[in-house]
Amino acid sequence: MADNYAQALVEMGRQLTSVMIQQMQIVGSFFDADEQLDTQRDIQLFTLRAHKDYHPSEQLCAYGSGIRSIANTEERGRMNQRAFNAVLIEQYSGKENTSTQDGMNQDMQSRLDKFKNTYCNPMDNNGTLWEMCFKKGEDYTAIKFEPEQLERFNKDIDYHLTFTEPLTLNVDLTNAGPGIGPDDAYNKAELKTEEDLIALARNLYWSRAMDVSSLKNFDEQAYLKSRSIMARTALAHNSFASIMAIKSKAPPKTDPAEEIKTGGAHLKAVLRDFFPPGSDAEAQIEERYGKNPSYFAQMEILSKTIYQHPKFYTNLYDKPANVDRINAAMSAIRLMQLRDRFDSQTRREMLMAALMEDSLFPEESRVYSMIQKINAGRQ
Repeated sequence: MADNYAQALVEMGRQLTSVMIQQMQIVGSFFDADEQLDTQRDIQLFTLRAHKDYHPSEQLCAYGSGIRSIANTEERGRMNQRAFNAVLIEQYSGKENTSTQDGMNQDMQSRLDKFKNTYCNPMDNNGTLWEMCFKKGEDYTAIKFEPEQLERFNKDIDYHLTFTEPLTLNVDLTNAGPGIGPDDAYNKAELKTEEDLIALARNLYWSRAMDVSSLKNFDEQAYLKSRSIMARTALAHNSFASIMAIKSKAPPKTDPAEEIKTGGAHLKAVLRDFFPPGSDAEAQIEERYGKNPSYFAQMEILSKTIYQHPKFYTNLYDKPANVDRINAAMSAIRLMQLRDRFDSQTRREMLMAALMEDSLFPEESRVYSMIQKINAGRQ
């Protein structure tokens, strides 16, 4: 009897074990299915989040594309600044092949001829400049001026018209120039703008050339004093050259196909939204910002103009990640503005230091003379 019960219990235990194992396999399958569904849900969630966070924003692309040529334009501006400073210093020092090489008389005659032929507006001074700019007694009613002539009247003294009004100056002092490079590599309008700026700068900072008699007579003190004046004047006109640099046009692309890849081209595309359909937007944009917008013009668009369109604010109804990226781009542009302001403030401090030193020079000479007398008395 005991063997029969024992054998039956063993068989029952085996049966129960097999059934329990089958049941646990079903439970394990439930766990596997739950884990698989959770994994699929997480993958879909992260896919959705990636699509949400990394979907390109048109407004953010406007920033990214608009700054493509800023660094290149800024560097070209610095080269123009060095070249412009060098031109003025050569004029100050009477370098060979300049109008000042033979002193003040030749320079004044050269500048007077330039004024008569280029900048003289005969209607100024109640029309009395007719006899100065043209022959005395000439019938001025028969004279007709070309539009290019009218545009250059008084540009050697009109600071606003020549310098502050344009956002982009047609200036590139780094190119070959006429007679050096190919004929089509030099823009005549560019040459006229450069002449206007040099004439304006000379009227502002160095109206009279240095008297070369001090050099011929080997007057050492007079020469050293003139060099000191040149140094201070160069420090003053450096601010003029700095502003000219940031307003000088961006370097043009030799390949027209590459022109559309520049930051200026993308910024022009942004500005077209400000004009109604059918209007000549391209011509008006170029008139305002130039064909190749300068660093100054590009920064004005990125830091000011772009925010004046309602589309900018409607585009902020976007994914939170894109809004954060736009905020980061705006912060970066603000840092660029702060750096420009810092450079401007540094130049202002240098000018203030030079003015203070110049104002203290008489007192310094008096103290130095007093010390010399005291030392002579002790001896």
